[in-house]
Amino acid sequence: MKKPKIKLPRRVTLAGKVYRVSTSVKEFGGKGNTGEQILLIGTAGQADDIWDTFLHEAIECIMLERGNRYDDNGRLRFVMDHDEFQNLIADIAVMLWPLVKDRLEAKP
Repeated sequence: MKKPKIKLPRRVTLAGKVYRVSTSVKEFGGKGNTGEQILLIGTAGQADDIWDTFLHEAIECIMLERGNRYDDNGRLRFVMDHDEFQNLIADIAVMLWPLVKDRLEAKP
């Protein structure tokens, strides 16, 4: 059975910063690096796993950039109030808009 293909963006805006998206066909899962502004996404899995990993790493980087992710003795915690949640939603919308705008904009 042939593996479905998924096209990830080369760049994505996370919390107002442009991140480069890099892929590896030899890896599963992903990593985000806020210092170098890079998302590394393993593409060895199925398309839905790759998309899930992309969203996971991107949103985790947004939360880290905004100061909403904490290390609690080896357990990562995500904490925010409602205003910070609104900011997260706005950041996710900015990230996703270039990927979905052609499908959402009305055609004449």
